[in-house]
Amino acid sequence: MIFNSSLGNTSVPDSLSSLQHAKIDLYLTSFLQPDEIRSKCFASLSHSERARTGSDQQGSWRFIFSRGTMRLLLARSLRCHPTELEIRSNPHGKPYLPDLAMHFNLSHTADLLVCALSTDAELGVDVERVRQLSPGAESLLLQTSGIDRDKFASLSAEQRCRSLIEWWTHREALGKAIGLGMIEGIRNYELTVAATQAPAATGPQHPAAWSIVGFDPGSNCCGAVAARARSLSIRLEQVNWSSL
Repeated sequence: MIFNSSLGNTSVPDSLSSLQHAKIDLYLTSFLQPDEIRSKCFASLSHSERARTGSDQQGSWRFIFSRGTMRLLLARSLRCHPTELEIRSNPHGKPYLPDLAMHFNLSHTADLLVCALSTDAELGVDVERVRQLSPGAESLLLQTSGIDRDKFASLSAEQRCRSLIEWWTHREALGKAIGLGMIEGIRNYELTVAATQAPAATGPQHPAAWSIVGFDPGSNCCGAVAARARSLSIRLEQVNWSSL
């Protein structure tokens, strides 16, 4: 990464204190699945989620698969049936489980889905496909990223794309962790990085530390996960459908 200064384990103001360390499990899978998995995901949905998909299961496949996979993973961790889980959403659309010490989030890009689970801390995850950005989008990201312009100019076109997408995933993961979305992360939190530190964020509204860790999900994508803790450890694993 070529972010300026200290994307390290700093603090982000919040009314709640942060943990010293949080463990996060990241589960990766592909949207390209056989009918058996499709049926399993649909069967795991609640009545309201099934009603949301209507009769067009093909057109709603990404929602069915994303929410179904998340429910199956949560149910395995909580030792319950996936349809028993009462998933609600905050005013900004972030899903959560009321009265349960299980935090989760998901993100997808192209054919890749990533689900994040932790019993330790509130979290957010983002994955993005590395791609060429429009000149306008690149200019906007450069203005708000704190990227070292001289170092950025010395990179190849491919490296510039990856650097900006990496920054994007860090901001998006932070915004999702906070529960207010990426725009809030851009406006109110300063994201920096030091050569020897992991990402972190500071902001005016909340006193807890939010740490951010990047990861490589493969498939020419970048990923990042953020959580309310002073340090993070992550474990990446492919979804084992036979265990769900």
